Amino acid sequence: MSSIDSVATTLCRLLGIPYPQGANADPIEVILREAKRVLGNNKVDKVLAYAPDAIGDVMYTAYKDDFIPVIATAPIMVELDSVYPSKTPICFRSMFTGSQPDKDEISHLINAYARVLCISPVRLIRIQ
Repeated sequence: MSSIDSVATTLCRLLGIPYPQGANADPIEVILREAKRVLGNNKVDKVLAYAPDAIGDVMYTAYKDDFIPVIATAPIMVELDSVYPSKTPICFRSMFTGSQPDKDEISHLINAYARVLCISPVRLIRIQ
């Protein structure tokens, strides 16, 4: 099973841009295969990365009907392993940098609830 740090490398692969510095997670193959089926050899121009905090299998199971519009729009569901400890700043850091935090970062991120990343995140917006 892939980890949430695969989100960044998957987005980069779809967009045809380099991975962030330090990203070493494998992209999510089921998403890449579906993109290839739909797009052929074309790359994605834009991505909406919606990352709702703490929406896991428990929430999905309890409120399945509320997810019907989401599933209709984005039918691919991929189960991903979280990082540990599974706290918001640590998970988001891993999702958008493509790498696991080290021990020093974990302590800092939890205590300060820091929103500044230590390495370059995926650049989702290009200003021309």
